[in-house]
Amino acid sequence: MTKPAAPLVGRERELELLERALANACEGLARVVALSGEPGIGKSRLLHELARKANARDCLVLEGRAAEFERELPFGVLLDACDEYLESIDGRTAERLAGDGLAELATVFPSLRSLVPDPAPVALAHERYRAHRAVREMLERLAKRQPLVLVLDDLHWADEASIELIAHLVRRPPRAGVAVACAYRSGQAPALLVRAVDSISAEAGLERIGLGPLRADEAERLVESLDPSERELLYRESGGNPFYLEQLARAPSRVGGPRPEATFTGDGSGAPAAVIAAISQELHQLPGQARTLAQAAAVAGDPFEIDVAAEAAGVGQADALLALDELLVRGVARPTEAPRRFRFRHPLVRRAIYESCGAGWRLGAHARAARALHDRGASATQRAHHVAAAARPGDREALALLSQAGRAVASRAPATAARWYGAALDLLPEGSPDDGTRLELLAGLGTALGAAGRLPESHAALVQALDALPDKDNEQRVRLLEMCVSTEQVMGRHVSARERVVRALADFPAADSPQAVRLKIALATTSLYSGDFERMRDEAARALSAALDLPDAALQAYARAVLAFGAYRGGRIDEARRELAQAVADSARLADGQLAELEPSAFLAMGSVSRFFERFEEADGLLKRGIDVSRLRSRGDFLLPLLSARAATSAALGRVTEAVGLSEDALDSARLSPSSLAEMMALRSRSWAAYLAGDLVTALAAGEQSQALMNAVDESHLSSSVPVGLAAALLETGAERRAMELILDSGRDPELAGALIAERCLCYELLVGAALSLGQWPEARDWAERADAVAIESGLSVTACHAGRARAAVLLASDDAAGAAGTALEAAEAADGVGARLDAARSRTLAGKALRAAGERDRAIAELEAAEVVLADCGAERFHQEAVRELRRLGRRPASRSRRGALGAAGIESLSGRELEVAMLVVDRKTNPEIAADLFLSTKTVESHLRNIFRKLDVSSRVELARAVERAMQR
Repeated sequence: MTKPAAPLVGRERELELLERALANACEGLARVVALSGEPGIGKSRLLHELARKANARDCLVLEGRAAEFERELPFGVLLDACDEYLESIDGRTAERLAGDGLAELATVFPSLRSLVPDPAPVALAHERYRAHRAVREMLERLAKRQPLVLVLDDLHWADEASIELIAHLVRRPPRAGVAVACAYRSGQAPALLVRAVDSISAEAGLERIGLGPLRADEAERLVESLDPSERELLYRESGGNPFYLEQLARAPSRVGGPRPEATFTGDGSGAPAAVIAAISQELHQLPGQARTLAQAAAVAGDPFEIDVAAEAAGVGQADALLALDELLVRGVARPTEAPRRFRFRHPLVRRAIYESCGAGWRLGAHARAARALHDRGASATQRAHHVAAAARPGDREALALLSQAGRAVASRAPATAARWYGAALDLLPEGSPDDGTRLELLAGLGTALGAAGRLPESHAALVQALDALPDKDNEQRVRLLEMCVSTEQVMGRHVSARERVVRALADFPAADSPQAVRLKIALATTSLYSGDFERMRDEAARALSAALDLPDAALQAYARAVLAFGAYRGGRIDEARRELAQAVADSARLADGQLAELEPSAFLAMGSVSRFFERFEEADGLLKRGIDVSRLRSRGDFLLPLLSARAATSAALGRVTEAVGLSEDALDSARLSPSSLAEMMALRSRSWAAYLAGDLVTALAAGEQSQALMNAVDESHLSSSVPVGLAAALLETGAERRAMELILDSGRDPELAGALIAERCLCYELLVGAALSLGQWPEARDWAERADAVAIESGLSVTACHAGRARAAVLLASDDAAGAAGTALEAAEAADGVGARLDAARSRTLAGKALRAAGERDRAIAELEAAEVVLADCGAERFHQEAVRELRRLGRRPASRSRRGALGAAGIESLSGRELEVAMLVVDRKTNPEIAADLFLSTKTVESHLRNIFRKLDVSSRVELARAVERAMQR
């Protein structure tokens, strides 16, 4: 911790808020503090005070600060806070803290890379949320030992990878006693961080503190040694800003007399000219060698290592240490807790020193700093900043290093990768013979910019790459064209995307080649966003016809998949069934290596249509394969829709916990995307999965956020589906009219034309529930009849289940309990036929209610017990509790709680060693977080082990598990 120069004055209310957040963390609660204000207003001073108080309470305090001239260092502020601490602990402890996330953590923290000798294949940049989660889980484990305070300062200068990670921590604070305190300048905070802070309420653990100027009486305490007239003048000039006040007080000329000339321009923060001039004069008064070392240190970094600064200055160690003493005495720099590491008094001081360097001297200093880091074994990423600042055009060694740095960070810090690719391109001399380097750098730049969400720049780089491509390289041309078109589609430039493919096809040199067929398929997919499914189907049919003339089974399967999707969405159901079946059969005959040749979009099309046709297990396998191929081929642009589609499939199969996890993955990925449409669709997926899990708070929050994004998305068919998760949650919370408005688009669409066939009957079922709650009996019957008509027309089982439940609800409300029971049981059988366990169980719950009303107690109990067991197994808590309540009304205990599987020795032996450890800790009444801390696992991993244990031992609760293990151990 760097010791502050000035005492803390005032700020009583702010200190009270910080102490409250600290107390909460010490009680095991997560808290986020967001400090904002102008430069010099006291943000860093308050953070220091928080750290001091936390140390006094025996908390672990990790402090990091972003630096203005090192914005390209990936995760820089997190490295400053955590990397030295992680390096200081032994490897075994570090592995335990990392848990299952060690490989991901090693992509963030260099200190952990030696613990991963054989790193896993690099994941997609679109999945960098995995690293964010690994950091959050590591913080949770650290906090199990002692409360943790993570202090992150000057975030307005933080690199994008750091901001993405911090935004994740703000939205999903660690589930432990962790206080995350962030500080940034008002109006300069990155938009992603601002959105994250704005999305969290005080009730959810966020404390916002906006710092204003000090009062006159408070400010006087900082300059008590001055005459009253000087204090008054300085207060006016400083505006009550404590740092400005301190700088003005340091200047030799204060009252009456000329102000010194400024030698630097400030940092765009609006610091008063008098303050800038005061800092400049202070620097002019430094002795020669101290000034040189200060300039070299400003080049080396903030904080700076004295050895690197000495080499950058070109002075010997003895002279450097003497000069350092001078800087410390004069308060220009201050020591940190790390040996041989120092910080400047304030970022404005560092900027003033940096700008005071001559441009030529500064180039040499960067080059010397780069050599010093090279000699110390620093990575390409650590050296890239200095190399980029000092390299000459044509410097092939520098170009190679920058390209290496870009590749090294592309998966977890694409914005930084783009910076290094761009810097490397700048080193290529104009008109030099191209050996493929320019094309490689442009392709890397376009990909990195796209992953970072900078789509216009990404598109421009990809177009340049196309222009640099040799005419004979048709394979690479098609790849780049597909990336260009995908980018244009996400940008909403659908017409432009289509025209690009049309032009490419017209000019393509080999019209009957596999690459030309892929372009024809790409042309068909351009109709997806416009919703012209008839044209999509026709163009996919032409692509298939061309593919059949080629001995390429993977390409034929791809064309059939897109044709099946277009035919289904265009209402050609029989053709869609036929082409889907053939596409799946074709892909099944491919060897593993060939299967990887299929485009991820082919799996997305096949999986989606399989789900529409209620072939859920098949759909799940296809979508999972699509996710795997996306990773294998680095096609992150298809990851999000694949995750969302698989979440819906898992929900249909009754795997609600899995659906929740997949929807969380999709949402975390979407939040790293610039696409409002992507985030809106992911929020809808998250809302539906949360509703099924019984988490109405999340279902409502995610649903409302998705609706708030509606105005930011284009009018493509992808945005026209019904927000069923939000509507269902509103219905359960008594907001029936709002639910009806959402489903009916404010009454304009009773035919639900915007909904997929597969979800129309679900919507009608919700409308029936809303109408019955409002006492609108005729309307409820009308919606049920519409549901019947859609179910008959579609011939689909789950739609028939929804329609049956809607009709049964109307019959039950009309006192026809027997008819309601029979209809609900028919609905259950329809859902059972396609493996839709959750829908079948919900139908049986309704049948049980109806049978109870009809006086058939035994049959009611049988149906409710069957439903309750399945709903517990599915993880659908609210639906499960509904069945439990119905059973209790009949005087019966829940069936899942009364079952006692034959555990015995065979049951115990079925558990793995880790599962047995978890089971024994459950016997000791440990909570999941406590088990995670004891075994150094993530809480999610413990939950996964418990699901496996429950299944193996045929139990459904922790109490049952504890009793079963105790009985088995007594035998």
